[in-house]
Amino acid sequence: MAQKEEQEKAKKDTGSSKFKWTYVILVVGILLAVGATLTGTAIITKKLIQEGIRDASVNGTASAEKKSHKKQKMDPPEYFVLNPVFVTNLQDKNKQRYLQINVQVMARDSEAIEAVKLHMPVIRNNLTLLFSSKNSKELNNRSGIEKLREETLSEIHKILMENLGREGIEEVYFTSFVIQ
Repeated sequence: MAQKEEQEKAKKDTGSSKFKWTYVILVVGILLAVGATLTGTAIITKKLIQEGIRDASVNGTASAEKKSHKKQKMDPPEYFVLNPVFVTNLQDKNKQRYLQINVQVMARDSEAIEAVKLHMPVIRNNLTLLFSSKNSKELNNRSGIEKLREETLSEIHKILMENLGREGIEEVYFTSFVIQ
């Protein structure tokens, strides 16, 4: 009887021992799998970050361009014509010259377009003063016209900042430009 009890005890110890080793092997296997996953993720992340840094250094302001491109995809542009066409005298000393410009603004925000409509008298006044302060020599080439376009956008931005609290308008376009 004592021998049977010892044999049963030995079987229990062996079974218990097998269970312990199985448990240890299972835990070690899980830890190795988790470790391998984390290591792989770290390596891939590091490579992606390095690629991003390399792309940004090659492309200059790549991330800023991507952000602005995403913004452009989200909101479609709205255009508004500043009617009637602007007609002003130029500051030429030798001859009487006139400037006729058709101006359109572009925004991706309906509120900005509404602000332009609301403050149209101020915008038209300031742009008329700006246009009439120029002479034909300043506006006889593309760079002079581009400079005037930038000044026009800046003038509109000033008015909207005072009244709307932000610039709102992204671009100004001259859809007709005549010096006579």
